[in-house]
Amino acid sequence: MNMLLTLLFLLHPGDAIVLKFHMYPELNDTAVVDIDTTMELPLIGRLNVKKFEVDNLRDTLYTLYSQYLKSPTFTVTLLYKVSVFGEVMRPGLYYVSPSDRVWEVIARAGGPTKRGNIKKLKIRRKGEILNINTWKAVTEGKLLKELGVESGDVFEVPKKFWPTLDEIYKAATTIAVIYTIYKDLSSE
Repeated sequence: MNMLLTLLFLLHPGDAIVLKFHMYPELNDTAVVDIDTTMELPLIGRLNVKKFEVDNLRDTLYTLYSQYLKSPTFTVTLLYKVSVFGEVMRPGLYYVSPSDRVWEVIARAGGPTKRGNIKKLKIRRKGEILNINTWKAVTEGKLLKELGVESGDVFEVPKKFWPTLDEIYKAATTIAVIYTIYKDLSSE
């Protein structure tokens, strides 16, 4: 199972890795994959990451940094971009980690609006809706890597079918005002 999850996380343009060195904090960096699938790394320079899986990338970086540092210890965290649209407070593009949970992605976008139906959340890839029980994923705290979420996926929070109480109140008030004006004009 772990092998399958690793294969899902290839680096794409726009993705990023966060490097944190334990003994050399001045080398800590967030490197973004450029359109040509290369990234600029401290000490190493430009590195082509097109065919690296995340686990292989860490091993490769260890080998490369060992040429400059004695026993380098560091962590590599993958960040990839997903879109969050629909009924959320701040729709847009967000960096997420495979170890994030679905609800954390929605929280980054400010959470659902009053009209947002989080129970009907959809995840799309290349226009197709993924066959994922997203509400179950939210309530069970599933990780993005457990769901197979990839770079470029789109989270869509649809509108609730029923209006909110605030919307009902506004509609009723508007109808009452129009009725009052109509009644006053017709009585003259």
